[in-house]
Amino acid sequence: MHTAAFDAQQALYELLRAEPTLAAQRIPVTLGSPTTLEREHIWVPASIEDWTMRPATSGLRNRDENFILPIHIFVDMTTNTYPDVRNRIKAIGLLIEEALAADPQLGGVLMLATVSAARLEDTYNDADRRRALLLTIQVRCNAWLG
Repeated sequence: MHTAAFDAQQALYELLRAEPTLAAQRIPVTLGSPTTLEREHIWVPASIEDWTMRPATSGLRNRDENFILPIHIFVDMTTNTYPDVRNRIKAIGLLIEEALAADPQLGGVLMLATVSAARLEDTYNDADRRRALLLTIQVRCNAWLG
């Protein structure tokens, strides 16, 4: 299939794995759904969302392609308040935003990749006083295939 989506997914994963602060803090980064979740975990799922391709005005394969690559950030903390967990996930999200802003073409794979939306989900287990948050960052990608 003639697409930039799979290469962009791989490049996004490699960008996150190479981010120095995430590496120094030993936050695992996974491509595809992780088999085991760590207390802090980042993954680029296998899903590609809102994938559209516009045919070129001339030629057989030239086309404009747009899609969204989600990034999931999971933080699970024991005996912490919601603001504590929220601040931690916010800090990790900022590192990801800054890494993407420093390489918005993902090493030349795309014309542009930008954060376009996010979603935050919360859980709390009263028995062991654990609070977990899942932040999903939506990365809007634009590619020109020639």
